[in-house]
Amino acid sequence: MSRRNQPQPTVDDILREFFAQQRQSRPIREDRSLRLEAHLRSCIEACGPDYISEEWWLMLEIERCFEPKDTFARLLPADFLLPPMHDFLSPEWLFDHGTDRLVQVNHSYRLVCWLCSSGSVNLRALRPSIIQFMIRHDELAVRPRAHKGPDRLLQPADAPITREDLP
Repeated sequence: MSRRNQPQPTVDDILREFFAQQRQSRPIREDRSLRLEAHLRSCIEACGPDYISEEWWLMLEIERCFEPKDTFARLLPADFLLPPMHDFLSPEWLFDHGTDRLVQVNHSYRLVCWLCSSGSVNLRALRPSIIQFMIRHDELAVRPRAHKGPDRLLQPADAPITREDLP
């Protein structure tokens, strides 16, 4: 139960509401938004169980026996969405295409901010996950840099996204 004595929404509830709002309010192609949502759901299903207790893990395994699709998102409360969000911005989960990757980084940030401001999650308990996400996001975000010396060569998946990366 949340502070307002209402049941806490599930990860699935949060993702449906967020992406529906993004498709209405942002000038993003619907196919790109749907692809991003599906990719995030895949990441959460793959990485999310690494952040849960043994009791939750057992519940997931039992539920997967009956309905294996999107078990993590359907069963777990919204608090469980934040811990795997930094994984979604890791090199193995980043989209290859520059525009898709830029949308992935920006929408992930919007989702975390929206989730933190919605009152749906326990911010105090999730502070380490939020900090991990923000560090990962800041590494990828487009920001002008004033530095001296030679540029550090970065791997393609780790490289910051710039306008030159866009087609």
